[in-house]
Amino acid sequence: MASSPISDDLRLPADIDASALTDVPEGPPERILLTGATGFLGGFLLADLLDATDARIHCLVRAESAAQAPGAARRSVTRPGCAGAPHVPDRRRAR
Repeated sequence: MASSPISDDLRLPADIDASALTDVPEGPPERILLTGATGFLGGFLLADLLDATDARIHCLVRAESAAQAPGAARRSVTRPGCAGAPHVPDRRRAR
């Protein structure tokens, strides 16, 4: 197979030994780290995750203070056009 920039990126460099990595646990995830949750696409991803999994979802958000951070993720998933609004109240445990 011919080499291409994309296929080259899919392979680990020879100096990285992946045999020491742990196996991925089976079953659904217990925790998910979602970055970009307050962006346009992030609200849709968060809504889908809230609907599709019982995992605890950790969202990294930018806010003026820790007290304002939970509202940033909530606004993202409840904005018009995002189907996540019905799922937020029962899954919201912001810290």
